[in-house]
Amino acid sequence: MNELSTYLSKATKLLHDYQWIYNFQATHILVNGIFSHIPEVWIKALLCLSDDDLKLLTAGILKDGWASCILEFIQKYHELTLPSASEDQLSSSASWEQIPDKLRKGMSPKKQHEVLHLASFIYQQCNYSQISRILDLGSGLGYLGKLLHHKSGYRVLGLEADAGHVVRAVRMQQPICSSGVNHMALTLNPAHKKEGWNVTVEDVRHALEDQNNWIRKCSCGQVQEEPDSSSSVEESSSKSSDLENKSPSKLQVADNCVCMVSLHSCGDLSPTAMRLFLQLPETRLLILLACCYHKMKTLERTFNPQMEPNPTSSSLISSLGEDKSVSQVKEVNKIPYNYLYHESIGNSDGGGPVNDSSNQGAALNLHNELGGESNPCKSETKMIVSWEEESFPDFPMSKLLRSLVPSSQKFLKRPLLRLASEITVEMWRLMTPAQHDEHAIHVMGRAVLELYALKG
Repeated sequence: MNELSTYLSKATKLLHDYQWIYNFQATHILVNGIFSHIPEVWIKALLCLSDDDLKLLTAGILKDGWASCILEFIQKYHELTLPSASEDQLSSSASWEQIPDKLRKGMSPKKQHEVLHLASFIYQQCNYSQISRILDLGSGLGYLGKLLHHKSGYRVLGLEADAGHVVRAVRMQQPICSSGVNHMALTLNPAHKKEGWNVTVEDVRHALEDQNNWIRKCSCGQVQEEPDSSSSVEESSSKSSDLENKSPSKLQVADNCVCMVSLHSCGDLSPTAMRLFLQLPETRLLILLACCYHKMKTLERTFNPQMEPNPTSSSLISSLGEDKSVSQVKEVNKIPYNYLYHESIGNSDGGGPVNDSSNQGAALNLHNELGGESNPCKSETKMIVSWEEESFPDFPMSKLLRSLVPSSQKFLKRPLLRLASEITVEMWRLMTPAQHDEHAIHVMGRAVLELYALKG
């Protein structure tokens, strides 16, 4: 077993053994009886810790007298923690210390921090690889491309699915430079939507090959007009899918090579960008700042109600009691279900019916049976399931990780992906006791409302 396999094996075992910490929807702690899943030894250990002790715990600092279960967890945490870049390595050069006033309009302090540091890093990598063209996926209002062009003279093409954002980005760009940064409305379909994916690849390829996106004279004077060239990078028939084969040291840098970037590459956009990078020979660098992994779409599952009757409605009626009338059961159908992952449909491995003690899956399937979004009279009906039964086509992407984790395991699911969207440990430590109490009250208040909505 190589080093990566060993690391992934230990990491997945840790996630499996301690899934009681994270593997649930936070506001369903009462609905799903989460407290009963916490090991008794941990309950005793945690009740002995003060707020200051918890801050030490989150920092990975041990204290004499702590329970052995905590010490064991911290030891495993240290063993699996990957080294991170130092602040000096990430610091910007003098020319990248701040965003000019004329480019800062509309940016929050958080956005300014993200754009400035990512743009500086992109510049370092592109300068080393002699690349001067940027393809910005999910470009939004164009803040990143605008700064890159102003600071470095790079030509930027932004692709954005929201046409309204494209219009605003163009309007904001006009007073600064009307041609150095171009924006295009384009929806990038994920690879698991086969027909849409082929269209996406061709659309992006055409955008890259369209010289009008790259050779027009720059109106702000940052870069000169490029000569019109129809030359393109030859695509090798033996091109490998390994990212290493895109290394600048192995490929000759050509005039029309592109660095593909994405700031806040949300949900499906990250795996889509990686696959586009492998498909398009012009793209030689890929720089992503991913986010919102839990927003990735799941595979659809369909069933034929004539051949595979949905058993969950009868189980729901049983849970309500035999004396409940059909009209009372229909009331369950009226429960707003935006608190559920109703947009996530299906289980690719064709598992059995949803087995959820809170009956959330049953309530949603009953919604379908009683005339909701899916019509049981049709030959095939989409079956909405709980997050426990979800199957992500793009997670895990690693073949090695897929081989280490059986598909029947349910700890690499949406709650795990959502952890990346939580506040950082550093922010948590800076919270005052009053802020911690307020947060706890809000979470528990939502949990009580969820319990009332589902069980009355």
